[in-house]
Formats: sequence, structure tokens, C-alpha cells
Amino acid sequence: MKLICLSVFPSKLSDFPVKKGQYVKAGDTIAVLDSRDFEIAVRNITGNFDEVRANLRAMLAGERTEDVLALESMLSAARAAREEEVLQFQRYEQLHQMDAIATSVLDNARIRKEEAISSVRALEISPARVFRFCRELNSGN
Repeated sequence: MKLICLSVFPSKLSDFPVKKGQYVKAGDTIAVLDSRDFEIAVRNITGNFDEVRANLRAMLAGERTEDVLALESMLSAARAAREEEVLQFQRYEQLHQMDAIATSVLDNARIRKEEAISSVRALEISPARVFRFCRELNSGN
């Protein structure tokens, strides 16, 4: 009798314990396939899956490195803008005391200063809360 064996995964025959003409019964091992290539492939796939799952969890939690770096950059820029507006307001305040500028110019400088301070405060919230807020805005909730 001729027997054809197929494997669902490419592998090599590592052992063939049956001799020509030998009788076998149900459950007897007639061939052993080398499973190392298969085991390596499973480990690679499992590792890739775990990495993707971890990245997804991090993304949903709002902790992606590139997003955190972007927020830190925005915060740094907002702090610089705040300092500039504070200094500008102080200059305008001195000019106003000398009657060199109108009160409306000073009021506008005060508003810009307060807006800059508020922007920094908003960005100083933890990144996870900012990302959660952004997701809610994007989803329309």
C-alpha cells in the first residue's frame, strides 16, 4: 500500500520509524516532522501580534510616543508665546502709564496675555486627558 502524507506547514521529515513491510495499527507513529520552522513562525507571529496589541492599547490610552512628543512641542511653543505676551503687556503697561498708548491697546495686550496663559494651562493637562478629549471631539460626543 502506498501512503501520501501532507503537512499544513512546510517541514522536513526528521524520523521515519516504520520499516518497509512493517505492519502498523491505528495510533502508531509512522513519521515525525521537524517542527522547529513551524515553532519559530508561531513565535514570530505571536510576538508581532503582542506588539500590535500593545501599540493598539497605547494608542487607545492616548500614550503614543509621537503624540506625546507633539504635545510637548506644542506646550513648549505655548510657553514661549506666553512669555512673549507677558513681556509685551508689561511694555504696554509702562507706555500706558506715560500716556503714550490708548487704553484699548493695553486692553488688547491684556487679552492676548490671558489667552496665552490659558493656552499653556490647557496644554499642561496630562496627555491622556488631552487625547481622550480629542477623541471625544473627533467622534462628535
